Amino acid sequence: MAIDFDALDLVRSKNKAKMHEKKKAMSKKPEGWAVVVTWEREDKTWYTETITDLPETISIDIHDWLDKRAKEENAEIQS
Repeated sequence: MAIDFDALDLVRSKNKAKMHEKKKAMSKKPEGWAVVVTWEREDKTWYTETITDLPETISIDIHDWLDKRAKEENAEIQS
């Protein structure tokens, strides 16, 4: 039985393309975020607060950090 190397290459190419699409679908990008703070009162009780309104100087740094982290993790997925 002869092996059809052209057909084998085609199958490999299709499998590689499918894997690329799966990896691409798994990549992530920060779309929104918040800071969650746990506050402790003097009476030793606590509560959490989600803060979404931050100063621009802080939010730019956090967004840049999240974007960099996502790109690094996406690069690991792609490899």
